[in-house]
Amino acid sequence: MKSIFNAFYNALIRVQERRARQKLRSELLRLSDLALIDAGFDRALLESGVKAWPWRIQEEATTVTVKHATIKAANEDNTAKAA
Repeated sequence: MKSIFNAFYNALIRVQERRARQKLRSELLRLSDLALIDAGFDRALLESGVKAWPWRIQEEATTVTVKHATIKAANEDNTAKAA
């Protein structure tokens, strides 16, 4: 009887995790490409669906984030100086 309960419990946990991932995926897809890059997510993986979890940018693409952050910081400095 305990094994049936454990199997049911584990199935319930998997369903809850999948639903949470679906909700998170939906929210992340609403973000701009730059916001996704800044957060470390890959839009193509997000569009692939829940099966592509965890949707993270691969290691070689992290330079994009650094370059974007540097450009963003430079733009913010220039805006602050102009004001």
